[in-house]
Amino acid sequence: MGSILNTQYDGEYVFSGASTSTAPVDLTGFDSGTGSLSTADTSYYQGDSETASVRVADDQTVDYGVTADNSAFEQVMRVLKYIANNSSLSSSDITSALDIASNALDATSIGQSKLSDASSQIEGASSRQTDYKSYASTLSSDLTSVDVAAVTAQLSTYQAQLTASYSAISKIQSMNRASYLK
Repeated sequence: MGSILNTQYDGEYVFSGASTSTAPVDLTGFDSGTGSLSTADTSYYQGDSETASVRVADDQTVDYGVTADNSAFEQVMRVLKYIANNSSLSSSDITSALDIASNALDATSIGQSKLSDASSQIEGASSRQTDYKSYASTLSSDLTSVDVAAVTAQLSTYQAQLTASYSAISKIQSMNRASYLK
């Protein structure tokens, strides 16, 4: 279990929180003594309490990390320590160990659900960014592919039409009945 929690990806420890250069689990000293099934023990954990997160948009950050001191992992480590260091287990010890293992399984499902939700949020943000990139690329292409000569000719036509419209409006405004009757 210790080696699983000391998993590395790309040279960094996955379950160490922000301390990715530190192995999260050190069993030196942890595996000695019988321990207790009723008391949580994270003395094996060497990482920190920060979970990994990523900013996926200006207004959105997604937490996606899990540390090795997570309650699911702690419960499994506690049960394994207890079983490994007790030569004779009573039926109540076995029942307690199974209950804790069941709780660890439930906590693992909750953690998996949170990670799945974080994954969905990251995928959604990635999709939105891809759509935005496509829109910006299309806009850039539209702006750089303008035929300057055609636009200049069209502007000249519009300017001539506007000048003629202003001239007509000016003549119409200066007219009154008296000047029309003369």
